[in-house]
Amino acid sequence: MNGVLCSMCFPSHVPRVLPVPWNTPHNGAAGCAFCFRIENGTFRLIIQSAKLADAGVYKCILSNSAGRAFCHAHLHVVDATPGPPDGPPIVTDVTDDSVTLSWKPPKAFQAFSEPGSVTYALQYQVVGRSQWIVVASNVPGTSHAVRTLRPGLHYLFRALTVSPHGCSRPSPASAPTCLLPHEPFLNEPPRFVKKYEEIFAVENEPLEITCRLNHVQATVSWTRDGIPVDESSGEVRLSSRPGGTWALEMPRARAELLGELVCTARGEFGSDSYTAVVSQAEAPHFEVIMEDVEVQEGDPVRLSVVVHGRPEPDVLWYKDGARLAEAGGLASVTRSGSACSLLLRDVRGSDRGLYACEARSRAGTARCMAELSVHMEKSEARQREMPEEEVRKLKDHYEILEEIGRWAITRDDAVRPMPHICVM
Repeated sequence: MNGVLCSMCFPSHVPRVLPVPWNTPHNGAAGCAFCFRIENGTFRLIIQSAKLADAGVYKCILSNSAGRAFCHAHLHVVDATPGPPDGPPIVTDVTDDSVTLSWKPPKAFQAFSEPGSVTYALQYQVVGRSQWIVVASNVPGTSHAVRTLRPGLHYLFRALTVSPHGCSRPSPASAPTCLLPHEPFLNEPPRFVKKYEEIFAVENEPLEITCRLNHVQATVSWTRDGIPVDESSGEVRLSSRPGGTWALEMPRARAELLGELVCTARGEFGSDSYTAVVSQAEAPHFEVIMEDVEVQEGDPVRLSVVVHGRPEPDVLWYKDGARLAEAGGLASVTRSGSACSLLLRDVRGSDRGLYACEARSRAGTARCMAELSVHMEKSEARQREMPEEEVRKLKDHYEILEEIGRWAITRDDAVRPMPHICVM
């Protein structure tokens, strides 16, 4: 429904064919959005915006001096307008400043659109009045918390399904509900739990800033770089939540929306403010990467990197794809600012392999790798290289002489037989 239909036929035109107007279910009717075209011997009937009433049998009749020919087609028009949610919204939670509702999707959910393109709208009506007011639109899921209600009034709610093909009828109305009564306010100045916070935002991703105020009666306002925050564009949403929490939400954070955001509360006994400095997040990147290393068995080795990012990224170490635990002992991880290192104090043959350093934050991930090669000790290597049959005992003769109160050993193969010491 509401789509464009093009019906074509391609006749043989020897001798030349003279077209006869198409027979349609609306022949002679006024206001029908039909268009007839002839292009390169092809006859086209175009319906600009198909309606349910356009369904029927369409026939194209052609004639020339040799006779007549015709073809026909059946047109079925399907109503793609979404159905309403299945049943009325259900109140799942009520506080002194919000009502949370949930509802079921339409029964024929898959029939009219892709699920990802379907959203919902919420309407409310004050009991005793006739007007329905849209309180939320573009709701992606099947639940929503309404926070713009007034105490003491009873409300009805209903939901609508919205898709690229149109908007459904409203669902049945919910049962009447109202906000819970407020607890008595404290007779003291407003006071935020947090005074200052530094926050990093990722381009085009959702951002939420929250601050909590003590239970006092106060007027709350937000400013960005000293200018009041404007909700009319839809780029920023301001709300209050149970427990004295105030929130500023950006569905898609952009650089021009960032800066110094200040929430100010003013009451009878004073005022207080919370400041959030919001900056653009930067994905992690390595300034210095580790390189392949060759070490002797038993020696220590240090793999070092320098990594930057905003916010400061978490750094993880891996060996042959398995994460290394920071358990200390013979292997330890150290970090000083942007410099990070992995220290192996007593390298063994089992330590050889491919090591990776991964830096990650909500802005992205970066990784560098290096291979560690371990060489055995030279004496041990020579013993392993020398075949056992080539290992022979060495024997030599030394003459033991007495020299001025101390012993000396000299080698002299030509001397007479003397007591000998045999060195094996």
